[in-house]
Amino acid sequence: MTDGPIITIALLSNFLALITLCLISVYYYGRQARALEGMQRVEEEQYFFNVKRRREAKEKENLVPDPRAWISQHLSGFAGETLAIRETNRIVKQPLAVDLQTDNGYRVVISPLAPGDMRRLTKPQRGNGSLTQLHLFKEVSLLGRTPGKVKAFERSLANAGEYFDLEAAQVGQALGAEWGAVDRLWFYLVPLN
Repeated sequence: MTDGPIITIALLSNFLALITLCLISVYYYGRQARALEGMQRVEEEQYFFNVKRRREAKEKENLVPDPRAWISQHLSGFAGETLAIRETNRIVKQPLAVDLQTDNGYRVVISPLAPGDMRRLTKPQRGNGSLTQLHLFKEVSLLGRTPGKVKAFERSLANAGEYFDLEAAQVGQALGAEWGAVDRLWFYLVPLN
């Protein structure tokens, strides 16, 4: 009967040793996790520093020697055919957009505005029939007479390359749109009616 207290003490000491080992492991794993997070921050800072240096060097370069070829390149993957830009129809300040003509029977409208905003801002306002409103109805809307048939797609840093915003700013400046370094542009294919 004398073995009972010895077994209890042995079990209790094993349990305390196990708890102590767990606490020591948690402490050291926590230190290791903080050290790895610190290394991750250093690596991220180095990466962003390198990206910033590359981008600063690219800002000084002429990334888009031919804006029409750049636009055609971005359109070709979406349209399923090569759309060559023939001429600029107009530059619209409100909503900010460039209206271009292709050789393939489409108009292309490029804008930093998403489709919902573009449709809302280009919807003709019906009124009391004043002369200015009659003049507005004679002009073709940016999205044409049937906005529902317009195909829209987005190009951005995520799907068009690391320097898309710099290229888009140069294209906007060359075309006279002056939309600056936008992080995304919407391309609208407007069928001619």
